[in-house]
Amino acid sequence: MGYAFISYSSKNRAHADAMRELLKKNGIDVWMAPNDIPPGEQYIHVIMQAIRDGSCFVLLLTHDAQRSMYVKKELEYALRCQLPIIPVQLEALTPSDKFELYMSSQPIFVVQQIEEQSPDIQTLLTAIRSYTEAEPVLSVTKTSGNAEAAFSCGVQYYQGDGVPRDYEKAATCFKQAAQQGHASAQFHLGMCYAGGQGVAKDLVQAVYWWSQAAQQGHPGAQRSLGLWYSFGTGVEQDVEKAAYWYQQAAEQGDSGAQCSLSACYSNGLGVKKDDEKALYWLTQAAEQGNREAQYSLGIWYSAGEGRDAEKAVYWFQQAAQQGDWEAQYELSICYVNGLGVEQDIEKAVYWCEQAAAQGDESAQLALPDLKRKQASIKDREQIFLLGLQYYEGTDVPQDYEKAATYFKQAAEQGHALAQYNLGVCYSNGAGIEQDDAQAAYWWRQAAEQGDEDAQYNLGLCYANGIGVERHAARAIYWWHQAAAQGCAAAQYRLGIYYANGIGTQKDPVKAVYWWKRAAEQEDAAAQCNLGACYERGVGVAKNRVRAIWWYKKSAALGNKNAMNALARLLQRKQ
Repeated sequence: MGYAFISYSSKNRAHADAMRELLKKNGIDVWMAPNDIPPGEQYIHVIMQAIRDGSCFVLLLTHDAQRSMYVKKELEYALRCQLPIIPVQLEALTPSDKFELYMSSQPIFVVQQIEEQSPDIQTLLTAIRSYTEAEPVLSVTKTSGNAEAAFSCGVQYYQGDGVPRDYEKAATCFKQAAQQGHASAQFHLGMCYAGGQGVAKDLVQAVYWWSQAAQQGHPGAQRSLGLWYSFGTGVEQDVEKAAYWYQQAAEQGDSGAQCSLSACYSNGLGVKKDDEKALYWLTQAAEQGNREAQYSLGIWYSAGEGRDAEKAVYWFQQAAQQGDWEAQYELSICYVNGLGVEQDIEKAVYWCEQAAAQGDESAQLALPDLKRKQASIKDREQIFLLGLQYYEGTDVPQDYEKAATYFKQAAEQGHALAQYNLGVCYSNGAGIEQDDAQAAYWWRQAAEQGDEDAQYNLGLCYANGIGVERHAARAIYWWHQAAAQGCAAAQYRLGIYYANGIGTQKDPVKAVYWWKRAAEQEDAAAQCNLGACYERGVGVAKNRVRAIWWYKKSAALGNKNAMNALARLLQRKQ
């Protein structure tokens, strides 16, 4: 009996698992990644082999599947291998042009629920069985003189596909085909000799047959030779030959070879050290779905010269979704610290749990502390929300004293919004004794965590000497932090300071820049000042039309200065 290859988007893993279990329960053999990929094997080659040897290709058709680069590549390869395609539509959608072209001659099975009792499922099971239960297998004796038949028979015996697994018969078939010049058979025969499967282990013979296949351009054989020359296994160590064979396989798209060639260029092994080429080949491998390359690329972007936290997170994510526990742990660290991604303790715990479950010691050590932090964050969030409820009088009588008490509890545990609100309470004497120094202190705690309102208020404290010593340069610093997050009030204040040279060198161009940023957010004062700049040609080319335009915008928001300026300009025109 054959098996059904299941192709799906990683975002639909739950549906894929359900389909896998259903088929197996009904006596249908299934191959599905990553479940059926042996540890340490190259994903892309194992998947390609699984598609080649499958009886049919079950495509779980969803919006996510249509967007998945990997599903498209698997489908294209299945069509090249002339594998029967069985599309299973799991949600309402219109197939994209590409998918419609691929499946134009295939009936689509629409499945509402993956449940055995469903009539749709029974029809689907019948269709799949029509392929998986077809009789395969050639006998060893009938393959003599037919290289392709001998190779196919060898693969069946090697994998136990429709026949009892028998490495001796597999090796015999591979040898028949290999002696006739069949490159894939030569590669597989080399694998048999390398592992002592069906033949006595013989590293020299392994190298011989790999060399025969490699000279015919077989990428797997080229990569294997590269690996053995790299470590001196079965041959004298020769890093230049290793790099040569990696290059041959890499240029044919072998992701494992691309990954190894990248390491050669990165470390100057057998080739001249070249970081640009190292990154190129690593990216080629990663884009093919090689999880080792994806993880390494994540490390490259997280710690290399071209540091890019967002790219690091992207590649860690790709590898983590394929089950790479090192990438899962690194992704957890990114979520804990907000590196290249918004800080998220829930996701940090999730990925740390995934890595720990696979035996990653670093993740296992970090997980208890992470879970304690998760619980603490949940607790302080609840305390803050309780304070907010009393402050606003939502569903409870308004009580500033209780609000301030809860804000302080959450603030002392590092909750940024609680720190900001506690600062407001101290500033206004709401529920607590008025204290400008304490207001400034708590706003600083929140500002350092990125709260833009706290950053703006702290800037005001330094500008006016409220609760802290007056310091114009520090006011500018904190307003810059808030302005970068889009705080219009901070942008307006920066314009004032640059226009008048307060705490910094006078710079009318920067003043115009910040007033324009605030004006675009409907800040009436900034719009009025921007109109004045265009009217007088300060920091910008004089432009009467633009001046009138900004004055009108500001006047419409009720700014009296803009109303007067607009009346003056329009009267002058008359």
